[in-house]
Amino acid sequence: MGHSLAGTVGGSVGGLAAGVAGALGVASKAGAAPSGPGVRPGLLGRIHAADQAAFAWVASHHVPWANRALPALSRSANRSHLWMVAAGSMALSGGRSGRRAALRGIGSVAIASTVTNVLLKNWTQRPRPVLDLVPHVRRLPRQPWTTSFPSGHAASAAAFATGVALESRSLGAAAGVLASGVAFSRVYTGVHYPGDVLAGAALGVASAAVTLRWWPRRPVQAAFAPQPRIVVPALSGGEGLVVVVNASAGPDGEVAPRLRELLPLATVWERVPADSDTPDGNGNGGGPGDDAAPYREPGTRDDARATAAKAAAANGSAPGTGAGSGAESESGAGSDAADGSDLVAMLRQAAAEGVVLGVAGGDGTINAAAKVALEFGVPLAVFPAGTLNHFAGDLGLQRLEDTARAVRAGEAVLVDVAEIARDRTHDFGPLSETEPEVFLNTFSLGVYPDLVRAREAMEGRIGKWPAMLVGLVAVLKEARPVKLRVNGRARSVWLLFLGNGAYAPPGFAPAYRPNLHDGLLDVRLVDAARPAARIRLVAAVLSGTLGRSRVYEASTARAMRLTEIQAGAPLAVDGEVRPGASQLRIAKGRRLVVYRPLGARRA
Repeated sequence: MGHSLAGTVGGSVGGLAAGVAGALGVASKAGAAPSGPGVRPGLLGRIHAADQAAFAWVASHHVPWANRALPALSRSANRSHLWMVAAGSMALSGGRSGRRAALRGIGSVAIASTVTNVLLKNWTQRPRPVLDLVPHVRRLPRQPWTTSFPSGHAASAAAFATGVALESRSLGAAAGVLASGVAFSRVYTGVHYPGDVLAGAALGVASAAVTLRWWPRRPVQAAFAPQPRIVVPALSGGEGLVVVVNASAGPDGEVAPRLRELLPLATVWERVPADSDTPDGNGNGGGPGDDAAPYREPGTRDDARATAAKAAAANGSAPGTGAGSGAESESGAGSDAADGSDLVAMLRQAAAEGVVLGVAGGDGTINAAAKVALEFGVPLAVFPAGTLNHFAGDLGLQRLEDTARAVRAGEAVLVDVAEIARDRTHDFGPLSETEPEVFLNTFSLGVYPDLVRAREAMEGRIGKWPAMLVGLVAVLKEARPVKLRVNGRARSVWLLFLGNGAYAPPGFAPAYRPNLHDGLLDVRLVDAARPAARIRLVAAVLSGTLGRSRVYEASTARAMRLTEIQAGAPLAVDGEVRPGASQLRIAKGRRLVVYRPLGARRA
């Protein structure tokens, strides 16, 4: 729906501008104002006269406080300075929705400003209004030198307000008040006719709608997932809940104390990085000669080293040394759960001792916890405490309080888990010591892991879609295609993406899932065998026609068999880079019970 709306609105921008220009009697570089069947010079003349009369009416009415305020507001919007400051404030203080609103607002301004100032103002030749009727106190110190139609300030103001409103109604309402003031100030100060402002505002709204073609809106409602048939424990104070907090994945020292406040009867273990100063039970930091404890339970005087040894014993290894294939292959946690063997040991002990397993960390940590929860057959309570929190975001868990509320009420859902297993028809090296490996979000190979890293490094500054485009160009410049067989068919691909559930939007910036229980794998790949595949891919992304490009394939499946995978091809599981393998079978497997409050919403 967003794509069709954007296409319809975007395709009508030129016609709208030409029609309004004709109605106002604006000449173009091609000649006189447009004329044709059904267009009567008398009607155009009356519209133009009404526009001049409206300007004269505004000029003859005075509001003392506005004589200084509106000129100042108008000047603040020069070169979109006002909107850049507003966007910065939203990004810094508005959370995730504020950042999305700021990025869409500024992107809309860029489109509106380009169309208005580069294209339309050079095409139309409407002179500015005569200032004789405007009091001197209301005039701008420096008069604009460009033509009058349409108003660039009004276009940028409407574009910003509409773009922000597409992401946040409350922020959009505030931006709308500011944008209305800027638009009216252009008439009040005498630099535009009302028709110029109305046309500019219409173009601004259309520019914001066009952004939906590349960046569809994220739905407010959390992803669908049914309630489990089993009765999920309602832990009013958290009794029976054991939470493992991966301190390396979130704000140091903030998550565990907050969880103790929210669920005072829960047991909270905090896993701290092995190279950090670990306080003992008396609040003293561990000295250089002390063995750093893999985790601690703040507020107790238990010997951390003895507790770590107990947890490690459950995993058959010494604390901090890992077992089998090591941290990454064992935990799936990678960077946000470095030294994952002790993390998995803690999770297993927590699952064995508690009625409910809780985890606070990023997507890699949650991946490890999901595997343990399935192994022990216990519900999982996910407390978002990582950088991106993709899985928690789709669940509608934005804050620690959201999960705590669900735990107290006993509210949960059933979600799909995708599994990566050895293809038993082939003999190849192990992917990990235990099978099957799982993923909650995504699996990928080829350049996609590099693209994810490049995009995530920039998206906080420039937004997800621009970061994806810049990263795509940079990664494809140096990349080499990967050869493999997909379900028995020989392929050469730049990248292969598999999502645990169908993702939206299409393309290379999948942002969310509407359904966490659809039983499907989202399959996306770029065919490297096509001529000039890289150039065609980038062109399709830029033009918004990726879905029709022959180098891009998208489908859904319930299982995939990947064989004869080229040696050295990088893999990524839930965003963490993993060792490669030669043959894999990926399929939807078991389902996981996860706590989520009723009526959960995305940010």
